[in-house]
Amino acid sequence: MKDYSMYRYFKGEDENPFEVVNGSQKHAIAEKFWYYECVFERDFIKNESSEWFAFFGGEQSQTAQNFMKLLSEEDYERPTEKKKAAILELWLNEYLFPDKLNDWGGAKDEKDNYYSTSAQQLQGQ
Repeated sequence: MKDYSMYRYFKGEDENPFEVVNGSQKHAIAEKFWYYECVFERDFIKNESSEWFAFFGGEQSQTAQNFMKLLSEEDYERPTEKKKAAILELWLNEYLFPDKLNDWGGAKDEKDNYYSTSAQQLQGQ
């Protein structure tokens, strides 16, 4: 059984369970964060260590160097499940929030929302 405990929203579902109901902003936030975590999970499953290194920017990138520092010999070919939570944090804090979401604006708010909420807090809202 896969471990999804490092995620705040994604728990292995095939479809996003956070359907936006009546324009609820809280559900929209959960739907978005579920999607981000789902994308990371799919990439984690398919990417080898060399693909993650390239994704994070390669030789000249500090983020790629930080990624390499997370790995041990057993992660040479593909990161192990033991490293998933640490790679997720790197992906969130050195790629998604400051880079990808910053391009769209509001990255600081997104990061604050992500770390201040959880799916459990938003259920039933």
